[in-house]
Amino acid sequence: MLRVLGLAFCLAAAPVTVGLAVAPAAADPFAFVPQNPNRSDWAPGGSFPASPSAGLPRVDVSARPPASAAAGRSTAPTAPSPTRPPAQQAAIRPPAPVGPAFRIVAFEDLPGWREDRHAEALGAIRNSCAAWRHQDPKRLVGPARFGTVGDWLSACQQLERIPAGEARAALERAFRAVRIPGPASGLVTGYYEPDLNGSRVRTERFSVPLYRKPEQWSGPLPTRASIVDGALAGRGLELVWVDSAIDAFFLEIQGSGRITLTDGTVIGVSYAGQNGHPYFAIGQALIQWGEVERSEMSMAAIRTWLIAHPERQRELKELNRSYVFFRERPADEVRGAAGVPLTAGRSLAVDPAHVPYGAPVWLDLRGAPTPSGILQRLTVAQDTGGAIRGAHRGDLFWGRGPQAADRAGRMAATGTQTVLVPTAVAMARPQPGAPPSARTAVARATPAERRFPTTLAERRDRRLAAAQQQAPPRRPSAPGPRG
Repeated sequence: MLRVLGLAFCLAAAPVTVGLAVAPAAADPFAFVPQNPNRSDWAPGGSFPASPSAGLPRVDVSARPPASAAAGRSTAPTAPSPTRPPAQQAAIRPPAPVGPAFRIVAFEDLPGWREDRHAEALGAIRNSCAAWRHQDPKRLVGPARFGTVGDWLSACQQLERIPAGEARAALERAFRAVRIPGPASGLVTGYYEPDLNGSRVRTERFSVPLYRKPEQWSGPLPTRASIVDGALAGRGLELVWVDSAIDAFFLEIQGSGRITLTDGTVIGVSYAGQNGHPYFAIGQALIQWGEVERSEMSMAAIRTWLIAHPERQRELKELNRSYVFFRERPADEVRGAAGVPLTAGRSLAVDPAHVPYGAPVWLDLRGAPTPSGILQRLTVAQDTGGAIRGAHRGDLFWGRGPQAADRAGRMAATGTQTVLVPTAVAMARPQPGAPPSARTAVARATPAERRFPTTLAERRDRRLAAAQQQAPPRRPSAPGPRG
């Protein structure tokens, strides 16, 4: 699956990746599969189009929309991020350079850690472990500081055949909780997989096509307006017909979904590319026009406005010149960009340049779609999106169905994300530039500390931190013989 339209879509100016990408059967399970480019967060600032009907000039959407959310999503509400397909088929960003050292956090200092149902996350973690078993153990899982596949497989072995009641203790033995340098908090939106009704043939009811991407096309592909006017009609590109132009539009944002056909068959569709024209977040236009208050912006608010203003649907939707194409996939496949199955409420879309696929991520959020507004739970990095940029930006997969859509549409939470990394990686990989004494501080851990890393982790972490602070930097000594 790819991503879903979240509050992120409503206001973002930058293209968003959405939906869950279906990994090719023979491909590396953790190879990056770009997702829907139309997933974006809505930035609180920036200039957006004034409504032509209000006598104001139409915005020039030929230029890329303001990238106010490029460095991470705004803390303002966003629509559920879509299921994510390949963001504009752009070149994959290289891993972020190695940064400052990890800051290790004691598990008991993670708010809500003891209260979570950790066993529910084990299945998602094991899905990632299964993918690693098919890879070269020496391969890096992501940025170099996160270690190799072999490092993570060692942690995976400690989670095999663990009873549900022992899940938390097993996780604490296998991993260390670390904070990645960056903002004190970040934005986490939500996405889901939508369900639509459709037909293999056009009928009076099912008249809205979902198109395959043209294999051969001379020159730029048509804009959204041209496609709606029939630029691709009659070329055999219609994959399926659906009964709602609004649902089809939001499916593009999600990047993936399921369609129940007239004979009862259920198929899946996922992102197959887009037309190459700039993405524009229509939610921001509604705010600029004064149609929806910023505090009220959500996917539901956009849908409500479109339904209430049928005569202006095209005007609004065509501000977004980008158009998404689809391919058919098995209906039961809900996979993220990492190529592994997604788990509702436990799979998280991240920026893989900062957080490696497969890493458990502890969320401590405020503004979540829960009775208290607080969400504290263990998730696993298994997807990405075009608007998911930065170490502290995330998008939580809520599953499929009306409840998932509601939660994804209302989620625009802010808070901290803490990554769990294998103990050996967290404790034995000081960053370049660390003083020599810090590099050896872990090696000086007592036998008891090495044997019981969980109970004495905080003491050891303090020792490491003290060594980093007290040891003066030294000039590198002349290279000596390797031994």
